Amino acid sequence: MRIFPVLLILLVIFCAGTVSAEEDTDTQPDSQILLDTVNTLPPPPVDEYKDVPPGLLMSEDSLSPQKIQESRQSDQDVMTMDEIIAAYDNGQYDLVVKHLAPIAASNYPEAEELLGILYYKGQGVQEDDETAVAWLTKASDAGRPLAQHYLANLTYAGKGTPQDPVTALMWLYIAVVHYPDGPDKARALQDRTSLAARLSRRDRARAYEMARDWLKKKDEAALFDQEPPP
Repeated sequence: MRIFPVLLILLVIFCAGTVSAEEDTDTQPDSQILLDTVNTLPPPPVDEYKDVPPGLLMSEDSLSPQKIQESRQSDQDVMTMDEIIAAYDNGQYDLVVKHLAPIAASNYPEAEELLGILYYKGQGVQEDDETAVAWLTKASDAGRPLAQHYLANLTYAGKGTPQDPVTALMWLYIAVVHYPDGPDKARALQDRTSLAARLSRRDRARAYEMARDWLKKKDEAALFDQEPPP
């Protein structure tokens, strides 16, 4: 009769170990769970580039119509932002990269964001995840939500940067803060929920605190009205 309690105790221990193993498995990120999302994210709205001063695109002595027309006739010509937008819409990515790169190098976050996306997708340049991450990081630091969304997915998948699901979740928290209401924000919320479900409670809390600290350093803590993860 004393054997039964012993067997019961062993059964409880075995079941507890099985549940623990399952929980550990659930917390392991699947590098493909969000990877498809980054391939379907839209490009940034290129009409924002209309605010870029023309002086960034050409020297002061080349702003006259005559100089602009002359420049069109050489391989070293310059383009206005309207022309860059038209080329982008027409899929002339190599031309876009040629004229967008100097703007990005002048620390314009919108241009940095688009250039990072072009490098990630290999549009007009050779596909290069590390270069894409570098440009997207600059744009993300400047508060560009689409760049933050891309960076979250690339960080989660370990493309161009070490795989880090906690940092990826941090960027999703931040992207949700910066996105205006609309389908892009809804997609970021969906990605955030999907990723958070695969992390442990401790990792979710750490990502939340990292996002709050990041926003605090940018004097944007008041924007972070999201509830902490359960």
